[in-house]
Amino acid sequence: MAYDLKDDDDLRRAWQHACQSVNIDESIKAFVQRFYKVTREKFIKDHYQLDLWDSNPICEAKHALRVNVDKIIQDRDFLN
Repeated sequence: MAYDLKDDDDLRRAWQHACQSVNIDESIKAFVQRFYKVTREKFIKDHYQLDLWDSNPICEAKHALRVNVDKIIQDRDFLN
């Protein structure tokens, strides 16, 4: 199923779909739920983007160095 993640309603539907998946771990569901009602305007703010990258159990790299995403987060053209 395709979602337009630039659309608030589609972004919420994508979160809901991920949370209802049978094979999703509870920690991942809890993480996804934190962002469920966030508007796109808030979602692209630094705070949310840092949280997505720094505390994301979906993309967690257990033994890797943290990827520095500061420049990406500050690039408004990239996020839009």
